[in-house]
Amino acid sequence: MSGIFLSIISGLGFGLFQAINRRAAHGVNAYQATFLLLFVSSVVLIIISAVTEDLSVLQTLSPLAVFYFSLAAFIHFLVGWTLFSLSQKTVGAARTGVLLGTVPLWGTFIGVVLFAEFLSAPTLFAIVLMIVGSYIVASDKIDSANSEIETGWRASLYGLGTAVCFAASSIFIRYGLDLLSSPLLGVTIGMTIVTGIYAVFLGSQLLRNGDRLDFGGSKIWLQIVGGILVAVATWWRWIALELTPIAVVIALSRLSIPTVLILSPFIIGQKLEQVTVRVWIGAGVILVGAMILTFT
Repeated sequence: MSGIFLSIISGLGFGLFQAINRRAAHGVNAYQATFLLLFVSSVVLIIISAVTEDLSVLQTLSPLAVFYFSLAAFIHFLVGWTLFSLSQKTVGAARTGVLLGTVPLWGTFIGVVLFAEFLSAPTLFAIVLMIVGSYIVASDKIDSANSEIETGWRASLYGLGTAVCFAASSIFIRYGLDLLSSPLLGVTIGMTIVTGIYAVFLGSQLLRNGDRLDFGGSKIWLQIVGGILVAVATWWRWIALELTPIAVVIALSRLSIPTVLILSPFIIGQKLEQVTVRVWIGAGVILVGAMILTFT
């Protein structure tokens, strides 16, 4: 199976996951929804790793590699996915999906700050485009009386924060892969450890507030499907990274943006999403900027 094909279906899978997760987690506490997503994804990745990977390498696994993968997973999954759930509840799946398109923007900023990477003229132009695209989406006005979502920069901070986490985690993934050349085992180790940490955090929160677990009743199956979908899409993306140039994989992963924009009104409902022309324009500007950054 080619890396390009896997990149395409991974991008589409992430877009479908975002739409399904929005519907599944609607009305569910964001922290509980995130924990269920982490738990299901961890179980799926453990099963895939056991079937496809040589687990004997774990016997000589460096503690430093475990630290790097755990830190990457903490930033990406624990913090990032929590912000992702909060963003979907605040601005909806469509706008969250568009804001996640700014991941290359934050990756570029991190490269400049930490690695003193050079900014060429095309890169600067792409940065301006992505900032403009984010502004177009964040400043979109909707009829608040007929929607549960919010708009504005403040409401968009969760989505932009998610993108920052997704970009920052790649630094520690890079360090971890220098010590363990198995992306699947790396992400499985990190996610499993973080799921345990999240369980302790959620348990203490429930005890402190006197609440109980509530995964939305019958909608729990949709959340499980979402967890399986994002785990498999992540697995496909890592395989694609081994078969195809990174720039191509990153570019094709942006297919999640139009996917979630198209599917959200049908899966979730126009009232909850209100995908306007302005959102499509902002998405287009961000996509152009992301392509320039990716291939520069």
